[in-house]
Amino acid sequence: MSGGEIKDNVKITGIIKETNQTECAQLLQDIQTLLAQQEEIYNPNTKQGQEMIAKETINTINNKPNLVMRIMNASEKGLIAYLQARLINPTASFFVAALKDWQENKQ
Repeated sequence: MSGGEIKDNVKITGIIKETNQTECAQLLQDIQTLLAQQEEIYNPNTKQGQEMIAKETINTINNKPNLVMRIMNASEKGLIAYLQARLINPTASFFVAALKDWQENKQ
């Protein structure tokens, strides 16, 4: 969105929305990479494996302060809903539930 007249904050809202989607898209990619790393260790085709993948991915996130801050900031902007809609992974539901718990404990 460039140029033009700002009317009723529509343009500003559009720019913020685009920025939020870019942040969420980058975090989605980062999280998919972390999940894939854990899938090399744990079986993603079993409930126990999926739970371990989600748990270990959260542990990895906890050890990366920059990633923690990015997730916390994006969470306020709809990251969970974004992940629920776009995270394609057998572990997705376990990870999103673990992320919600993690967020609540971080606040």
